Amino acid sequence: MTAHEVRPGQVYVACDPRDGGRRIRVEAVHGLRATVVTLTAQGPARRRVMWTDLLHPTPHTPDGQPRHTGYALETP
Repeated sequence: MTAHEVRPGQVYVACDPRDGGRRIRVEAVHGLRATVVTLTAQGPARRRVMWTDLLHPTPHTPDGQPRHTGYALETP
């Protein structure tokens, strides 16, 4: 399996169903951290920094189980 590359412009959706499909967009990547903004109907909001290991390429673990933490890639 190849490593997942986090890049600016990618959109991720929350893996936790309690988050109601919250979406974030990567603005910048600095080593193991990414600056992201939450996407809302009114536009981008709440800029923050998060660890890149919370940003996953798929909504499932390698053994096929659904993820419950972090964010899954929606648009590459």
